[in-house]
Amino acid sequence: MKLPNQWHSFIKIFQKKFDSEIVYDIVHIFQDQETINERFTTHEFEIYLPDYIPVADDSGGQVAVISKNDKDTKVYLTSYGTLQEKEFRILDRDLLHWMQQKFPFD
Repeated sequence: MKLPNQWHSFIKIFQKKFDSEIVYDIVHIFQDQETINERFTTHEFEIYLPDYIPVADDSGGQVAVISKNDKDTKVYLTSYGTLQEKEFRILDRDLLHWMQQKFPFD
């Protein structure tokens, strides 16, 4: 799976700022393609949200996703139990801004 450019830009900066994949005691940032692929496969994104990839979760069932399309930079909130685009809430305009806001899941 090809990860969008915004993820590559984000993860470079994230890894310079943080030395753990768990930040603010709750947010798990998926730092590599292997972890993203594992979540994508385990939670059947290919069936339910094939145009999106998981990038982080709150260790409580909520997941932040981004579009595979580089033109859509928004970070969306959904849950592993409801992987439907119509249920998305916008978390932020892009990954870098979401990081600046300390990764809120609300």
